[in-house]
Amino acid sequence: MISLTGLKVVVTRPAPYGQTLSEHLQTFGATVLYLPTIIIHPCLQNVPSTPPTDLIFTSQAAVQYAPPILNTAQVYAIGPATAAALKEKGIANVITQPAGGDSEQLLSHTSLQSVSGRHFWIVAGRHGRALLETQLLAKGATVNKVIVYERRCPPSLDEEASSAFLQAHVVVITSVDAFRHLTHMIGPVLMPALSQKIICVPSPRVAAAIERLGFIPQIIQAKSAQHQCITEALYVLSQQLNSGH
Repeated sequence: MISLTGLKVVVTRPAPYGQTLSEHLQTFGATVLYLPTIIIHPCLQNVPSTPPTDLIFTSQAAVQYAPPILNTAQVYAIGPATAAALKEKGIANVITQPAGGDSEQLLSHTSLQSVSGRHFWIVAGRHGRALLETQLLAKGATVNKVIVYERRCPPSLDEEASSAFLQAHVVVITSVDAFRHLTHMIGPVLMPALSQKIICVPSPRVAAAIERLGFIPQIIQAKSAQHQCITEALYVLSQQLNSGH
């Protein structure tokens, strides 16, 4: 049975997803500092007048803040969590890639290999990755990026949160923005402490992006950003720490 007793974890995912992950980890005995490094602020921009043949949702937040979903369009989701959020809204026929939760995985799907003449709406946050748009345009599709939210950075940590952060063994980072915002929130005083933390990420892409920002921390990689995958990665870490490795 998985036990995370004794492991001190910082969860940085935005609400409400980070709260759910924190509660999930606590059920396995982890001590959790919930420190959301992204505030999701709804906005709506670039909605075309022409309906799409295909809709791609890039995140759970994209589903939450999207305009009414057109039943005539084929719906895609980046990752199982986004697909589950769509299912909760009554959209069952969703194409996703269960093995991964990023744009590269979705673009490898057979139904996205021949897209000439199709009209895609990519429902996303402001300043998100451009890979989906670039690749689909290159294959002959018409693409509109519909912005439904933006990510904002919370204020700096207070004394209590700073103290708890210093005691943590591992920080869960599920996006590049989450890490970038964290560096602003902790400030220069805690930056050396961050470089000594173990970072849990959901993909090699996030790990590589953190390293490109100039940080070379110890990184552990979960199979995806799903709660169970993160829990399993943290369990392996907990076992290693308990054995002194």
